[in-house]
Amino acid sequence: MPVAEVCPKHGASGQTDYVRRRKYGGLAPLWLARLRVLEAENKKLKALVADLSLDKHMLQEVIEKNSIRPGKPVENAFIESFNGRLRDECLNTHGFLSLDHAKEGTEAWRKDHNELRPHSAWGNLTPREHAARIRRE
Repeated sequence: MPVAEVCPKHGASGQTDYVRRRKYGGLAPLWLARLRVLEAENKKLKALVADLSLDKHMLQEVIEKNSIRPGKPVENAFIESFNGRLRDECLNTHGFLSLDHAKEGTEAWRKDHNELRPHSAWGNLTPREHAARIRRE
C-alpha cells in the first residue's frame, strides 16, 4: 500500500512520513518506541544537569563572596581579632608541653572567654549576664 494512501488514514501527511523516515530511517516500531522513551529520559537528564550546573554556579558565587582570599586576612576583621586575642592571651602566654596540655589550656581559655569574661560589645557583661538580660527583655 503506498504512503499516500496510508498516511491520511492515520491522520498524518506524506510530509510527516518523510520527516519520520529521514529522522529514524528504517527502525521497526518497537525500536522506535524504545528510542522515544530514551529521548524523553535524555531530555529529563539534560534538565537535571542544567539545574545542577546552575546550583553549582550559585554555590560557587556564595563561597567566593563569603570566603577570605589567601593573603587577605583583613577581609574578616572579626576572625582576625579573635585569632589575635587567642594568640596573645592563650597561646603566647603558656608553654604547652604536650598536645593534651595544649587542649586543656585552650579549653580553659575558651570557657573563660565564652562564659566568664565581660565583653565590651555587650556593655561589659559576661555572656551569661547578657543571655539573662536578653531573656528578661
